[in-house]
Amino acid sequence: MRFSRSLATALTLGLSLVTMGTAANAAPPPTTAASAVALTIQHCNAGETYQYPNGQQLYFPVYKGNGIYTRSCLLTQGDKGIAVRFLQRAINKCHGQNIEEDGDFGPRTLAALKATQARHAPRIEVGDTYGPRTGRTIGWATSTSMVTGADSYKHCQMIGI
Repeated sequence: MRFSRSLATALTLGLSLVTMGTAANAAPPPTTAASAVALTIQHCNAGETYQYPNGQQLYFPVYKGNGIYTRSCLLTQGDKGIAVRFLQRAINKCHGQNIEEDGDFGPRTLAALKATQARHAPRIEVGDTYGPRTGRTIGWATSTSMVTGADSYKHCQMIGI
């Protein structure tokens, strides 16, 4: 009995020392420029068009650069370009807003984004930024909604980002 208790104590103590030694001596993973960029959500800097087999096209913002392509990106007030324009188009065509699709994320785009986010609460928070969670939750304009000008989800598509 005394031997088994001593053995159990020694094994427990030895296992603890091995575990502590491993954790203390573990080297951090190497960091490269590409992995550092991958850890940070970048601002959307491009637009992407997805062609469905039925001919419809889906338009959404993306980040392209440094060997990375992702739909998990950010847009904030002051951003400009096709990514903002695709967001504005989705907000208008799929979420009943009426803002200019000029590619300039100004105060009216921000107000429309917040209204769109509020419409989807509590799944997404209302804030000053379009980000991955908003991108996964809102509907995106398809070529059909752009042609007909319909302000409904009927011609919008949800995408899992």
